[in-house]
Amino acid sequence: MLAPYPGLVTIGSTETGDLLLLNLAQLPALLLDGNPAHITEVCTSLALELGMSP
Repeated sequence: MLAPYPGLVTIGSTETGDLLLLNLAQLPALLLDGNPAHITEVCTSLALELGMSP
């Protein structure tokens, strides 16, 4: 089954454990700010999640 939103990725979770999702296909740009190591981890996670999506 194809994913209904192939650009949908997880960017975190709330304090109650709900996932925060972002549809990258609808964004003109995504700006990340903060610790360079954390930014690298987020970018790696986004790439893996996108690459593994059917």
